[in-house]
Amino acid sequence: MSAPHTGKLKAIVNGIDCRFDGNEWTTADTELTMRLNDATDSSPKMHFTIYELAEHVLRKSGLFAASRILSAESDRWDSTIPEDSED
Repeated sequence: MSAPHTGKLKAIVNGIDCRFDGNEWTTADTELTMRLNDATDSSPKMHFTIYELAEHVLRKSGLFAASRILSAESDRWDSTIPEDSED
Protein backbone atom coordinates (compact mmCIF):
# COMPACT_ATOMS: atom_id res chain seq x y z
CA MET A 1 0.00 0.00 0.00
CA SER A 2 1.36 3.41 -0.86
CA ALA A 3 1.60 6.30 1.56
CA PRO A 4 -0.93 9.09 1.15
CA HIS A 5 0.47 12.08 -0.74
CA THR A 6 -1.63 14.53 1.26
CA GLY A 7 -0.97 16.34 4.51
CA LYS A 8 0.46 19.69 5.57
CA LEU A 9 3.74 21.10 4.31
CA LYS A 10 5.37 24.48 4.83
CA ALA A 11 8.16 25.76 2.61
CA ILE A 12 9.92 28.92 1.57
CA VAL A 13 10.42 29.40 -2.17
CA ASN A 14 12.31 32.46 -3.39
CA GLY A 15 11.76 33.97 0.07
CA ILE A 16 7.98 33.49 -0.10
CA ASP A 17 6.05 31.42 2.47
CA CYS A 18 4.27 28.50 0.83
CA ARG A 19 1.75 25.94 2.04
CA PHE A 20 1.05 22.62 0.31
CA ASP A 21 -1.67 20.07 1.08
CA GLY A 22 -0.50 17.47 -1.43
CA ASN A 23 -2.90 18.65 -4.11
CA GLU A 24 -2.61 22.43 -4.12
CA TRP A 25 -0.04 25.07 -3.25
CA THR A 26 -0.97 28.37 -1.60
CA THR A 27 1.39 31.35 -1.69
CA ALA A 28 1.17 35.15 -1.64
CA ASP A 29 2.54 35.30 -5.20
CA THR A 30 0.06 34.47 -7.99
CA GLU A 31 2.71 33.48 -10.56
CA LEU A 32 4.56 31.25 -8.09
CA THR A 33 1.31 29.58 -7.04
CA MET A 34 0.40 28.89 -10.67
CA ARG A 35 3.87 27.54 -11.45
CA LEU A 36 3.84 25.16 -8.47
CA ASN A 37 0.27 24.02 -9.11
CA ASP A 38 0.96 23.42 -12.81
CA ALA A 39 3.91 21.20 -11.88
CA THR A 40 1.80 19.42 -9.26
CA ASP A 41 -1.08 18.78 -11.66
CA SER A 42 1.21 16.95 -14.09
CA SER A 43 3.08 14.95 -11.44
CA PRO A 44 2.39 11.38 -10.31
CA LYS A 45 1.10 11.17 -6.76
CA MET A 46 1.04 7.44 -6.04
CA HIS A 47 3.88 6.17 -3.86
CA PHE A 48 4.96 9.70 -2.85
CA THR A 49 4.74 11.14 0.64
CA ILE A 50 3.85 14.83 0.75
CA TYR A 51 7.53 15.65 1.36
CA GLU A 52 8.69 13.58 -1.62
CA LEU A 53 5.96 15.03 -3.83
CA ALA A 54 6.92 18.58 -2.84
CA GLU A 55 10.58 17.88 -3.66
CA HIS A 56 9.54 16.42 -7.02
CA VAL A 57 7.37 19.45 -7.81
CA LEU A 58 10.08 21.90 -6.77
CA ARG A 59 12.62 20.13 -9.02
CA LYS A 60 10.14 19.90 -11.91
CA SER A 61 9.34 23.61 -11.68
CA GLY A 62 13.04 24.55 -11.51
CA LEU A 63 12.67 25.99 -8.00
CA PHE A 64 14.42 23.35 -5.90
CA ALA A 65 17.64 25.35 -5.44
CA ALA A 66 15.65 28.40 -4.32
CA SER A 67 13.48 26.50 -1.84
CA ARG A 68 13.59 25.11 1.66
CA ILE A 69 11.01 22.75 3.16
CA LEU A 70 10.41 23.81 6.74
CA SER A 71 8.01 21.12 7.93
CA ALA A 72 5.92 18.27 6.59
CA GLU A 73 3.22 16.10 8.11
CA SER A 74 1.68 13.30 6.06
CA ASP A 75 -1.91 12.21 6.40
CA ARG A 76 -2.39 8.59 7.39
CA TRP A 77 -4.51 5.89 5.82
CA ASP A 78 -7.12 4.33 8.02
CA SER A 79 -5.52 1.04 9.11
CA THR A 80 -8.80 -0.64 10.03
CA ILE A 81 -9.73 -3.41 7.60
CA PRO A 82 -13.49 -3.72 7.06
CA GLU A 83 -14.98 -7.06 8.13
CA ASP A 84 -16.44 -7.70 4.66
CA SER A 85 -13.18 -7.08 2.78
CA GLU A 86 -11.77 -9.78 0.53
CA ASP A 87 -8.16 -10.51 -0.32
